[in-house]
Amino acid sequence: MNEQLIQELKQRMPDFDDPKKLSNLEIRATKHHEREGRYSKMVFNNFSQALAEIETKLKGKHKIARDLCRATAGRFVIAFELPAAESKKKLEKSLQAARNEYDNWVSNQQEEWLNLQLESALQEQAAINTKNQEKEDADFKATLLKALQAY
Repeated sequence: MNEQLIQELKQRMPDFDDPKKLSNLEIRATKHHEREGRYSKMVFNNFSQALAEIETKLKGKHKIARDLCRATAGRFVIAFELPAAESKKKLEKSLQAARNEYDNWVSNQQEEWLNLQLESALQEQAAINTKNQEKEDADFKATLLKALQAY
């Protein structure tokens, strides 16, 4: 019964793949990376710390993103553009996270559908079992009645 039910459910399961949704998630991850993922921001309370970090980052092939740097009320926000290889790794992680989110969405859709199908299949099976049991009980009662009438 279980194998038959599994095969029947496999045949009836709709296709939950939505390439448009996956594409939208990947585009959103790419856009987010363009805005924020290519940079690392650091906040400093004194200027000497900022200069030391700038020197270290420049030696590490980082570039200063001048338009994102700020100085307000004794705090310095310095933004560094990540090196191309590091930026690419970060983008790949973002895209992989988007794909994982999509896979989870598909799995959730399939699970919801399967739960509904299993519930209805179990209800149908319970109804069939009840009907069969009632028929068997009626046959048994009829047999007993005939046996008692024969005596």
